[in-house]
Amino acid sequence: MFNDRGEFTVHVRKRPFLHEFLEKVSEMFEVVVFTASRSTYSAKLLDVLDPHNKVFARRMYRESCRWEDGRCVKDLTLLGLDMAKVFIIDNSPGVCILFLFLEISH
Repeated sequence: MFNDRGEFTVHVRKRPFLHEFLEKVSEMFEVVVFTASRSTYSAKLLDVLDPHNKVFARRMYRESCRWEDGRCVKDLTLLGLDMAKVFIIDNSPGVCILFLFLEISH
């Protein structure tokens, strides 16, 4: 809810064992968060999930996205990684389309 200062409160429920999972995965992989959300909101949430900056190797926000055909698109080439070694977890089907585009074009 917005208050008179334009601030709002967001409630988040974390799944059981989320922290243990993130810690274990970050020991085995470089974990990068690339969200289409604005950093003013999502950075605070990621700070709750990773308060000591040990889990997420990098954080990328909407400011790193580009706009194509009126859609916010995550440009995975900005990661500078071999796309054959990238594993994506996302709730947006648009990322999969971009990933297939990158695989075909490179």
